[in-house]
Amino acid sequence: MVGASLYMWFPYHYVDIEVRAAIGESCAYIWIPLILHWIGRSQRTRRDLGLAGLGDAGLVLSHLPSALRKNQK
Repeated sequence: MVGASLYMWFPYHYVDIEVRAAIGESCAYIWIPLILHWIGRSQRTRRDLGLAGLGDAGLVLSHLPSALRKNQK
């Protein structure tokens, strides 16, 4: 939680909120480190995978294009 909060206060994200008013996109950036944290734990319990699923749902509900972004070649 602390890492995700600090990540949100990086200058780019702060300016993104203030200038572009991209609240949905900025809220999506909160979920990404949390999802990676819950998936990357050494002991993946059902609780961790459930929390990762809730984080993924939060990502989809806050900003759908961020959740669906794919590398196109």
